[in-house]
Amino acid sequence: MQKVLVVKAKPKIEQLLIDGDILIYKNTSAAENEIHWGDDFWTLHADFQEVKTMIDSELGNLQRDSGVHELSICFSSPNNFRKKIFKEYKQHRSGIRKPLCFNNAKDYVREKYDAFESNWLEADDLLGVKNTMFPDHCCIVSVDKDLLTVPGYHWDFEKKEMFYVDEGLADYNFYMQTLTGDATDGYKGCPGVGPVKAKRILDKAIEEDIDMWDAVVDTFIKAKLSRDEAILQARMAYILRKDQYDGLDNYPKLWYPYDEIVETA
Repeated sequence: MQKVLVVKAKPKIEQLLIDGDILIYKNTSAAENEIHWGDDFWTLHADFQEVKTMIDSELGNLQRDSGVHELSICFSSPNNFRKKIFKEYKQHRSGIRKPLCFNNAKDYVREKYDAFESNWLEADDLLGVKNTMFPDHCCIVSVDKDLLTVPGYHWDFEKKEMFYVDEGLADYNFYMQTLTGDATDGYKGCPGVGPVKAKRILDKAIEEDIDMWDAVVDTFIKAKLSRDEAILQARMAYILRKDQYDGLDNYPKLWYPYDEIVETA
């Protein structure tokens, strides 16, 4: 497996691509406060001014630490192409309460910063498309491990530095996600395959010069599942790159194996 490249010489990054969904959810959640008034009576409160201050502070710290001042904040569309082809995708999240001030905070960010949303895409997909469209000028800012399936520059929150994921490592991470699935997103991957087994399968494929996708399909077939099921799981795991979306609010092109014809959702 290829290693993540830590960027020693700072690249000429001009724009930080920020996961707006996480930005809003994290800060509105942190601003919620429970108050016990006695006699088993509780209320939940949030100070919207505190929310705005936390958002501005987080973005300001990112600009300072990275040395990059242009921000592009990406939000998910209410429409989701993955739900169109797999109804169970994130189905378990329906009905979950959003934090207080969530919608107000989103409106605040839209008014104050450059914020983007494209029909049918999640925030992750917008980040993936933009990062691969302008690979030498953008850097993804997100704690979501799914974004490590996207090649290009990324931001490390703990070390406060950029690192680079090349295309080979991004593809490796994508196939890993296809095999293991993602319980938080509601798709299962290949039954009986966890991170350790998936790593062993992919590393063996690389060592024996076997295409990683072929190794993925073989694993699904051994689990008595079809190649089509492997493709479906891959489509759930795949974060869009520049070739899968034209930026005109059209349906994205679904992920296909290298040897098949590409079509839209």
